[in-house]
Amino acid sequence: MRPARDYANHSRRARGIACALDTILSPLIGPAGQDVRRSAAGPAPERILLIRPDHAGDLLMATPAIRALRAAHPSAKIDLLASPWGAPAVENNPDLDRLRIIDA
Repeated sequence: MRPARDYANHSRRARGIACALDTILSPLIGPAGQDVRRSAAGPAPERILLIRPDHAGDLLMATPAIRALRAAHPSAKIDLLASPWGAPAVENNPDLDRLRIIDA
């Protein structure tokens, strides 16, 4: 179960609901912070397409996830599908092989 301080930025009611759900669900799904990664059962992906037709700020916030994806799959070709207004935020990202633009 997560400590109440993990919910400090939520309202009192939201903290109560979150703590109650943690208490009820943790025996079923395991304690918070438990590693729930899947095992590497199959071959590594050859190509990965990320779809983020959002604004520049959303794409900037996705940068750590893109970096982690590249670290996990260094040989995969990683393409990103982005909007014209968000594409400039990631156009020079070294972890992407190709930037595709869609007018969403």
